[in-house]
Amino acid sequence: MTSKVAIVTGAASGIGLATARRLLRGGWRIVGVDLAEDRVVKAVEPGDTGDDFVAVGADIGDPNAVEALYARSAEAFGRLDAVVNSAGISLVTDTRITDVTLEDFDRTVRVNLRGTFLMCRAAIEPLRAAGGGAIVNLGSVASVRGAGGTSYTATKHGIAGLSRAVAAHYAGDRIRCTTVAPGPTTTPMLASSKTKSSSASGGFPWAIAGEADPDEVAALIEFLVSDSGRYLTGGVYPIDGGITQH
Repeated sequence: MTSKVAIVTGAASGIGLATARRLLRGGWRIVGVDLAEDRVVKAVEPGDTGDDFVAVGADIGDPNAVEALYARSAEAFGRLDAVVNSAGISLVTDTRITDVTLEDFDRTVRVNLRGTFLMCRAAIEPLRAAGGGAIVNLGSVASVRGAGGTSYTATKHGIAGLSRAVAAHYAGDRIRCTTVAPGPTTTPMLASSKTKSSSASGGFPWAIAGEADPDEVAALIEFLVSDSGRYLTGGVYPIDGGITQH
């Protein structure tokens, strides 16, 4: 068991929710973040977690909201050991570049890339104060492939680059930063994406068919933020049934 503290964004559903639950079971204290605090409360059921869980509503694309989020985390638990940036969007209207509106592009960048940037930037000082720690950013198979919505793919490539930059700049502070790149995973985002595309692992004959369970992805994240992952930084770790092999 551990008494370490992690901030998990996107904690109201999907991979973020699975990660918050898994870390709580492992003895972590968690600050669960999503746009609306009540959504996190309903999803994670903090009544079963005692004093080890705090729900926070925050727009991670807003620097003032991110600053307030970190202040709330420090007030609640006094330290920080890991940040899992799982929050992200994939708009149904985000398709080929000639069909993507500037508004949709800007909205996707604001949440996926700007939000991850702000969360990483704010994490450095509290992680340094704790003697080091881990940041895990959620990428996608779209971090290494060209398939997917134009805006989404651009931001997921950007997240991989952002993670590498943080890893390189703060290794001396014992701060690790990695990217987890899931393939099709049974989440609300995937369900929405299926309305615009039939492409999933079944569309790749060399890959394992079907979808990952969010908890499978959360298990990889748990390893990366744990002491067992202390020598892993800067990498992009696919968990995609083999889609990125080709």
